[in-house]
Amino acid sequence: MVKYSELVFDIVRAIPSGSVITYGQIAAKLGDARKARVVGWVLPQITIFEEEIPWSRVITFLI
Repeated sequence: MVKYSELVFDIVRAIPSGSVITYGQIAAKLGDARKARVVGWVLPQITIFEEEIPWSRVITFLI
């Protein structure tokens, strides 16, 4: 069984350069847009060994 955090990391890794995505959009891609806070909780868990994850492309909301 794949951990939720790994699913989040996979989506974040797939964000193209120059693009952004919201926490809610990631949660929606995983099946429940109401879990945006969980996504926000998962991202700070990125370790030094997972530097290839472009976490800075994830934002709170789009204007």
